[in-house]
Amino acid sequence: MKRTIIAVLLFILTQLLGTFAAAVILIICKIGTLGSDFSLQEFQQMYMVQITTIGLVMSHFLMFFILWALKYFKPSDFIKKVPGKTLLACIVMIFFGLFSLDILNSALDLPNILEDAFSEMSKSVPAILSIAVFGPAIEELVFRRIIIDECTTYFKGRQWAAIIMSSALFGLVHMNPAQMVFAAGAGILFGWIYCRTGSMLPGFVGHVINNSIGVIDMRTHVMEKAIGGDEISLFNDPTLMIALVCSLVIVGITAYIIKNETKAQ
Repeated sequence: MKRTIIAVLLFILTQLLGTFAAAVILIICKIGTLGSDFSLQEFQQMYMVQITTIGLVMSHFLMFFILWALKYFKPSDFIKKVPGKTLLACIVMIFFGLFSLDILNSALDLPNILEDAFSEMSKSVPAILSIAVFGPAIEELVFRRIIIDECTTYFKGRQWAAIIMSSALFGLVHMNPAQMVFAAGAGILFGWIYCRTGSMLPGFVGHVINNSIGVIDMRTHVMEKAIGGDEISLFNDPTLMIALVCSLVIVGITAYIIKNETKAQ
């Protein structure tokens, strides 16, 4: 479990370090415009989006190069080939699986403490790249490639135990109530696909698509407009229930296709 512990700690520490470094850089750049009586709290409130954006980008690149230097992966791991039919089935399964999770997660009505920050970040190109591309790459690398592989060995080949361990950690590191349950469920979905295909590519592509849709929704609120906002929920709208059932059926069908097209790794 050594690599798992190191990878998770690095995932958290690089984000903290990236945020701290971003704050220091901005203070240095803005020092001439700040009054002599400015406080760190006021500075943080004024430049929260910039600090978070720069910090995320820095932490993702730092994490990538540290894990590469530790020889925890090879860049070629990201593009391990998957048959076209299998890749398509995986992407469809991920799309409808995450859609189902989103419906279920919305029914829980958990607090989203980062909603405003993400909404502001969706207006910045570096932040969009970090959320939609760099983040998925690092998360698939850490929580699928590194953790699932090591935990499968640790649990003596029991892949489901490794998937559950990985998904639980994946949920916990998000640290935002509205994201934690969703991320844990997504971790099971991504983990199963990784174990069936032995490749990070389907999970990465699906992850990028999901996060990109999330960014678009943060900018346009198209999903909120489509389902009627907070007044509509799983419990009082039969349309959502039908959508959930149909999505789960598609997930089941695509899972069957993937299972028949692949061999357990």
